[in-house]
Amino acid sequence: MSDLAHHLAGASALVSTITAISGRDPVLARHKQAIEGFAGWTGYVSATSIYPDQAEGWVDETTIPEPATARGIARWKAEQEWDEVTGAEIFRVAGIYGPNRSPFAALRDGRSRIIDKPGHFFNRIHQDDISRIIIAAMEKPRRRRIINLCDNEPAAQADVICYAAELIGVTPPVPVPFEEADLTPMARTFYISRRRVRSVVREPELGIDLRYPDYRSGLRATLDAEEKI
Repeated sequence: MSDLAHHLAGASALVSTITAISGRDPVLARHKQAIEGFAGWTGYVSATSIYPDQAEGWVDETTIPEPATARGIARWKAEQEWDEVTGAEIFRVAGIYGPNRSPFAALRDGRSRIIDKPGHFFNRIHQDDISRIIIAAMEKPRRRRIINLCDNEPAAQADVICYAAELIGVTPPVPVPFEEADLTPMARTFYISRRRVRSVVREPELGIDLRYPDYRSGLRATLDAEEKI
């Protein structure tokens, strides 16, 4: 029996949060046989990058995936593999933030940047809401369910950074045009596509509201938490 199979023998749920590596899901690549024999609830944490670039309107769980980046394509492939192996619930997560994963430290020490690309926007999700939604899904399981984990207010990066700067009383950085920004190839792919994401599943099926429905409430709570650390 493999180490994972040994641990799964006493488990009721399995959640994989590990991103695809080199276009493959590393968990299934190494532990597929053990996971195939697991009878409990399974979930796979994916990303909203599997959705198409969409300047107008909204995407939701019924939108057909059409990823525009290599990372999005790898996520989509991993989703399909988890579905095939376990019938896992899929959680498509927007940009994650929370304590120690926020813009405040970079603003204070001058590392923060605003990349100005007109028309670019995206959703976010506070880490507390991620855990709340996944736990709620475990308590009301449905195989192969897809749930978008996102806030209700997609926004430009500049809006978020400027609000964070206001909260801590510093001057936000001067925007740098996207074409002139010194970005790594991976960071540059983040700006390839934009979309407004919503969930038409979370509230009707799980009956759970977001604790932080927009970046403003989430950043205020994040700052409070970081100041207590």
